Amino acid sequence: MGCRPLPATADRAGPRPVPDRIHNQITMVSATLDGLRLEYPAAKAFYAVLTPEQRAILDGPMKMAMPPAAPPPPPCERRETARAPRPRIDAPIKRDWELTSALRLQR
Repeated sequence: MGCRPLPATADRAGPRPVPDRIHNQITMVSATLDGLRLEYPAAKAFYAVLTPEQRAILDGPMKMAMPPAAPPPPPCERRETARAPRPRIDAPIKRDWELTSALRLQR
């Protein structure tokens, strides 16, 4: 059983009115309940054939299956590269306005 596709404008329509949101929640909860009603007979039949030890495990606390932790990434290898020395500037850096004023004086 598949879900019907959302209208193309649903995400662009802005906030939905409260009655529409409540109706949407009712629809989703009803679909969940319908699914549980379909699963219940199979779950009941499965539970009936389990041994007491298996029932104890199944009835115990639910454990979330977590994937194993990934190993840490290898440390970065830092490569020493020869850098060219930066050129040394002995003269002060002239700003644009200094250059333009110097050009005006030369005219």
